[in-house]
Amino acid sequence: MLIEFLGVPGSGKSTVSHVFADMLRNHRFIVAEVTYDLDKQHRKVARLLLKSTQLLSFALKWPHKTYSYCCCIASTGQNSLVDFAKALFNWIFIASVAHRQRASVITVLDQGVAQALWSVGYAARKEIWTNLLPLEPSCAAILPDLVVHVRASPQSLKERLAARAQRVSRLESLGGDCASLVRARANSDAIVQVLKTRGVQVIEIDNDYPDQLATGARSILDALTLLLKDGSRTISPPVTFGRI
Repeated sequence: MLIEFLGVPGSGKSTVSHVFADMLRNHRFIVAEVTYDLDKQHRKVARLLLKSTQLLSFALKWPHKTYSYCCCIASTGQNSLVDFAKALFNWIFIASVAHRQRASVITVLDQGVAQALWSVGYAARKEIWTNLLPLEPSCAAILPDLVVHVRASPQSLKERLAARAQRVSRLESLGGDCASLVRARANSDAIVQVLKTRGVQVIEIDNDYPDQLATGARSILDALTLLLKDGSRTISPPVTFGRI
């Protein structure tokens, strides 16, 4: 099962995803936090090398899919060649992670295909970027079972981005520009609508205050419970758990 988190940089999606993953482990689930562990356990150069290796392996195994992804992202009219390269790199890496998930493990991604789509949209000059998933049938293989949309107010986003010592993302480099934050949140909301039209379940939680972390994690657990109970998703071998 694939569960991923979507949110504007500074929304706290990585923090929420890790709290949720720990909650699942407490209920005896086997959990893999591929993107979270990669960012936390490796330095920048090592992360880039590991991602590049996995990306190359995917491209060699699925050349037609890789070419299709390249064409789809190119059609969105990225602002620059650098933006195109970043979006494509991130997209194919996430696709490689999604294709490698195992039925007996819950894969929790703090940055998955929804966030990769957000990255494409951030530098896109054509509005068709929101159609990237529907236009590409092979993307169905990497669609998550559940997406958690982590929301935060513009003020919270601005304060969190300003407090970061390292500014890695393009949004961080703008220093929390209000207009950019508003556009970024609008793009995130647009992705939620796209996912819903593809039949992906989306749960939305707020993360402006520390006490909302546990509440949000429990809401995600409730959504997961419903997915398992209605039989539309399974985990093998089956795992049972009680309420918190």
